[in-house]
Amino acid sequence: MTVRAIALILASALTLFVTSLAHAQAAADTQLCTSGRWLPPRPLRTHDGYTIIAARTSVLPFEGKTLLATWPLRTSDSVGHIVYPLAPGLTAPIAPEQLAMGALADSDGVSRLIPAPHELAVYAMHFEASRDEVGVVHALFGSDDSMPVTSMIALRSLWYTHLEGQRWTVPERILTTDGKVMFAPAMRSPIVTRGRTLHAVVAMEGEGLRYLRRERDDWTNRHIDIPPTMMGFPRLAALRTGRLALIVQAGREHPRTSSMSSVDVSWSDDDGAHWTRPRRISDSTEEPVYDLQLFADERDVLYAFWFQQTDSTGNPALHVALGGSPGRIHAAQSTDGGVSWRHSPPSTLLANATDLQLLLLPHHTALAVTADLRDERIVSLTWSGRWSQPELIDAKPQPFNPSLGLGGAQRPVLVWGITRRPDWTISMMATYVPCR
Repeated sequence: MTVRAIALILASALTLFVTSLAHAQAAADTQLCTSGRWLPPRPLRTHDGYTIIAARTSVLPFEGKTLLATWPLRTSDSVGHIVYPLAPGLTAPIAPEQLAMGALADSDGVSRLIPAPHELAVYAMHFEASRDEVGVVHALFGSDDSMPVTSMIALRSLWYTHLEGQRWTVPERILTTDGKVMFAPAMRSPIVTRGRTLHAVVAMEGEGLRYLRRERDDWTNRHIDIPPTMMGFPRLAALRTGRLALIVQAGREHPRTSSMSSVDVSWSDDDGAHWTRPRRISDSTEEPVYDLQLFADERDVLYAFWFQQTDSTGNPALHVALGGSPGRIHAAQSTDGGVSWRHSPPSTLLANATDLQLLLLPHHTALAVTADLRDERIVSLTWSGRWSQPELIDAKPQPFNPSLGLGGAQRPVLVWGITRRPDWTISMMATYVPCR
């Protein structure tokens, strides 16, 4: 065989290979994207160089940037001294409105502070915000109506505000009690929007759960008639059919521990006036349960996620572990409004995890992060019927309070705090880029 003949054969083979590869890539491009990568973290800072110190924040897209809705939001200089650019010259705040109630960050973490409304007369406890389908940002917060704050758990009142342009409206008190509102993150649901209606659930000490609803600018609240022992991690989804689905952490009897818990589901088909008797959707191999999450997609499919605490060998934990423990993330789906559930295989066993955060992304993929405080890192996984292998994000030193949400360009954004020294913390931001 001549050299020319061999060259022609090799050229033909190369052409076939390139053509086949191009067809394979084109086919792959039409498949679902279920992974991506995290860009290097950046510190959040203002345009004049101050670093940002944010409490646990709601991460939302707003005007092409990432809105970090939180209170309080403070800033520090390059050596960690607290400064108050909203009230120049002060060495300490003298009123709640002299702290920022959020920031608008670009992709590099450079941010413009959003001041609290001048009418803010209380300390805004556990600030929680959500964005509706037309882009309006709504927020709830609690207060104990005293200065300084005397309680971090049982509060007296709930308040509502929303953004008009880039200003928060005058806060509106929507619920007042004698100190029974348990508005900490583990005792309330995120705000859920459907059309122009807002939905939320909050735990009430000694009472159980209440369903909060805002419709035509008016707020109502109704007691949810389920046992008051079912009030941990309430999570709500509003379906297009009008059904409201609710999952909660419920205590379970166990022969060896009083700390066992399950995921139970209830629903309402009459705007929250009546709720079905709760039904258990987790089983003993998936319990005890923490950090419940619930989503509904455009087809009214429900997705429930939760973290199961285990021991180091993967068996259900018999004791509550605060600040991190081994465990797995579980997922279940319902196509009939919560009546029946199909469970997916759990994630790999995580050696140390706390603060599970989740987003439901397009194509019905979920992005999950947890904090590994022991090894000072963030653990990231994706789910699309099965869990990916964990991706590790270096989060030193001493990470705390991870928050996950959609930011600018509708990309997932992760925000967490790091500790430089006991009296100096700053906030970090990382953006997730889906695969192409």
